[in-house]
Amino acid sequence: MKTFTRKPALLLFLIITFSTNLFAQTSGDQRPKVRLGFTCPDNTHRQLLVTADENATSGIDFGYDAELNTEEPSDMYWIIENVNFLIQGIDSIDENTTLPLGLNTESNGLCTIQIDGLDNIPDTLDIVLLDKENNTYHNIKNNSGYSFNIVSGTYLDRFELLFSEDNSLSTNNFETLEKDIQFYFANNSKTVVINNPKLKEIKKVEMFNMLGQSVIAYNNIKNQDKIKLNTNNITSGTYIIEIKTNDGKLSKKVLIK
Repeated sequence: MKTFTRKPALLLFLIITFSTNLFAQTSGDQRPKVRLGFTCPDNTHRQLLVTADENATSGIDFGYDAELNTEEPSDMYWIIENVNFLIQGIDSIDENTTLPLGLNTESNGLCTIQIDGLDNIPDTLDIVLLDKENNTYHNIKNNSGYSFNIVSGTYLDRFELLFSEDNSLSTNNFETLEKDIQFYFANNSKTVVINNPKLKEIKKVEMFNMLGQSVIAYNNIKNQDKIKLNTNNITSGTYIIEIKTNDGKLSKKVLIK
């Protein structure tokens, strides 16, 4: 996997680090930091950084924000005042914080937005990705992130990073759904196993490869507390299992051996 590094952004990062400014990595630095990762269909990876400092603002601040000087064909970035940034500093990270994200992809396929790292983030604070295309909220704090199929192009008003599920609960019961339905891939039997003790109605189960191509789809799912779906002779590799219900959609990355 290729990871992007750009000299202008790196130079600014090093200057900030050694001047003990916003992103200084010292043992006494208690400022909250979120490292957000983006993996695109061609398997390149971009990492963004946001941190909170009382001297920063939600706008553009010299010395606290690093602009994305060279945009890759497939890339993700913070959007601040219609400018693309690799690093941003804000005054606080809390349940009222909303951070717009932009991305572009050169190829059709499967993308993933996930947490690469957290520093000094309270356990009680959620980290939620809003996908405004289908109005769904995905808590990405303690899992493998949000994976979705995308058509090549530029998306400047589709994604936002939030730090509260309060708004999402009125629209999409994602957290409840995630607790009600657990699923995994059983390599010993080559089956998708779904535990559904509350007998939620499952409309469709589908598996995608890392190019975003559907490899298996199951419709007509029986309403049982435990469901096993045979995948027959599926080849080894990494896949996404997606479950659609009347209450929303769940997805998980799995490794088939």
